[in-house]
Amino acid sequence: MILHINGMPGVGKFTVAKILAKTLPARLIDNHLIIDLVVNTCSRGTPAYISMIHEITEIVHKTLIACSANETIIFTNALAKEIPEDEARLNAIRQLAKKMKKPFIPILLHCSEVENTVRLLNPERQNKGKLMDQEYLKNLIANYKIAHPKEHKNALVIDTTKLSPEETADRIARHITSCTFVES
Repeated sequence: MILHINGMPGVGKFTVAKILAKTLPARLIDNHLIIDLVVNTCSRGTPAYISMIHEITEIVHKTLIACSANETIIFTNALAKEIPEDEARLNAIRQLAKKMKKPFIPILLHCSEVENTVRLLNPERQNKGKLMDQEYLKNLIANYKIAHPKEHKNALVIDTTKLSPEETADRIARHITSCTFVES
């Protein structure tokens, strides 16, 4: 199966994905594996940035098809439905699942803005070079909705405001036991 965990920066995607990767087990493709490389090469939002994200993502997907046929794969992202490139990246993951004949399980994590801001300031985020700017997060929340195919048969939405990462991972693990739908 291919799990796609999407949500605002700081909501807990990577933390939950690490727990799931150990318990399932699964291969974890965190969005920062790609973004950090691209940001160190060119400026965010430029045509070169978007092109490089797309090219690296294509290489990753081709390699996963060749090398990970029997593995569960977890992707993390913060993709907005208002941004065409983000929608295309979400669709590419959905198509990857289809090519690999694996269930695609889209998961949306969200929490209250207050809790999201608290989590954004976690010192571990700074060590990983992740977004910690509260005003930037506030702008994202005000102007964007996270892309999520809520109509998908395997879709799951979790409000993590009062949940620990372990509780969130447990809910996802219980949900995926019922996910068998593979798109044709």
